[in-house]
Amino acid sequence: VVPVYVTGGIAALAMIYSLFGAVGLSLVFISGKSKGWWLYLVPLFIVAVMVTRMGILMMLVVGAFHFANKKVALKLSVITLVGIMGLFIFNSEAFQEKTFGKKRGEISQIEMRNGRMANINNNGRDYMWDIMDKGIAESPVFGNGTRAELKALKKAGLIFSECHCDYRAVTYDYGFVGLTCLMIGFLFNFLHLKSKQGLIEDEITMVTFYSALTLFLVWIGFMYSDNIMKYASQFGNLHFCLIGITYARIAYADDINNYTTIQQRETDC
Repeated sequence: VVPVYVTGGIAALAMIYSLFGAVGLSLVFISGKSKGWWLYLVPLFIVAVMVTRMGILMMLVVGAFHFANKKVALKLSVITLVGIMGLFIFNSEAFQEKTFGKKRGEISQIEMRNGRMANINNNGRDYMWDIMDKGIAESPVFGNGTRAELKALKKAGLIFSECHCDYRAVTYDYGFVGLTCLMIGFLFNFLHLKSKQGLIEDEITMVTFYSALTLFLVWIGFMYSDNIMKYASQFGNLHFCLIGITYARIAYADDINNYTTIQQRETDC
């Protein structure tokens, strides 16, 4: 935990915890291992204490929409539990102060305007996003060039090297063409992985499979408020490792089955 915190900060810590949560719940829903709840609930508690708002939201999303949870009754129970925990965290003093300042706020106050969460404290992101939006408007199709957003932030006198929104960073650098290609890549990666479900024959592969599928939801959220694409060692590499392990185990099982079939044929002869 300490190396992750030092290297990537609190945001990276929340990202890797979402991965722990996804794997933990896979163990619960697929293997029936109740201890897997600890891999979900402990990280959720930690990100709640850190008041990492997108981290909290993504942990709740992982719990509510985990792809391995297919039983209707259990799904409704988990969604209810997640909703209660979410309301408790939302109304906590630390979350309220970070989000609304000294004045308490309600969920109904939060709304999306022009691609931004309105009526809450965005921790200075609005100023950076104004810079990004201006550059995007000037070159919307193909963008301003690789890492151009860093130059824009430095030119504005900011000490930050990231704009804390991967959607804007990618669009600023590579335009909507680049962002579209990225999103299509994620979509096809998800669909191709999902198409392998019928080939899975064991619980371990099911755990990696459903964990990897669920973590695509985490990309969507963290890309809005953070730079999850830059935290490769804390999230991206680990996520794609789960995908790679899934493919490898499917291929290995297929090879074993084919080898067994050949051996059986030779025995029969």
